[in-house]
Amino acid sequence: MTDIDTKLREFLARKGIAVAGTSERALRREDALKRVDALSRGRAAILGGDVHYVRGTGLESAYADWHVERSEGESESEFLGRSCETARKYIRTFPERPGNEPAFVLVTSAAPEGTKMLTEEQTLLLQHVVEKRMPGEAHMVHHAVQGTLTREERERICMAIAAEFAESGIDEESEPTGEGLKLEGLLDEIDRPNLAASRR
Repeated sequence: MTDIDTKLREFLARKGIAVAGTSERALRREDALKRVDALSRGRAAILGGDVHYVRGTGLESAYADWHVERSEGESESEFLGRSCETARKYIRTFPERPGNEPAFVLVTSAAPEGTKMLTEEQTLLLQHVVEKRMPGEAHMVHHAVQGTLTREERERICMAIAAEFAESGIDEESEPTGEGLKLEGLLDEIDRPNLAASRR
């Protein structure tokens, strides 16, 4: 863990307001903007976020959010800069009304402490699928782990996982094998952002 990672997590623990029922913490506008700046310096993309209203010592959902995806042909560095600028603009311009102070939860490509975008087992399984069915595109594994896949890349990976499942993930009675269940879990994890975007 880098010094920047440690400072970011300490800042979130100190300034953040707990979101009930989750491990997430929301930040008031000024603190959220400070965290965006820190994440930008730490080279972490901001994939989107949710908005809540401060209610005493707790929060109430504002039913508002934003979402950013890496565009086809966009470098990781370009995406990082655009994602952070999108977050800054959204946070700065989100309306504040009397009695409704907003607080923001940031979703980043830097996974929270103790978590990863994919487990080690899922990463190894994805490497196997990509090497077998998408030769020459090993970089997509890195993008998947960092949470910076484009929609098209996710769709292509999902097709490769589905093909692997059809070939080696079911038994003679068309029931998922142990490997098939792992492939199903990996498919769900990779496709999660697409499913979330389709509900917006």
